Amino acid sequence: MTQVRQLPEDATGTWELAADPSIVAGIRRQVADRLTSWGLDHLVFTTEMIVSELVTNAIRYGGAPVGLRLIRDQRLICEASDPRQTQPHLRRARRSALTYRPGCLM
Repeated sequence: MTQVRQLPEDATGTWELAADPSIVAGIRRQVADRLTSWGLDHLVFTTEMIVSELVTNAIRYGGAPVGLRLIRDQRLICEASDPRQTQPHLRRARRSALTYRPGCLM
């Protein structure tokens, strides 16, 4: 069973963005302003970093339009969308060729 409740209109922030990397700084400012208006100043820095990464990746790999949505409920939810239908692939970090180990350079 699911219980659905409607959030107040001012509990969400929604943006539709062009696939242009130059917009990322501007959307970060808009997100910071929205969080400040919600009294969530302590989340601005972290959310700006998350938004920057999500929007940049959506622009780079998905194309336009890029959707961004913040939802203020019991938790802050940050969603990004793009028009591609493919699912993201989990990738693991590779060991760097410059990793230092005593006695050798890998």
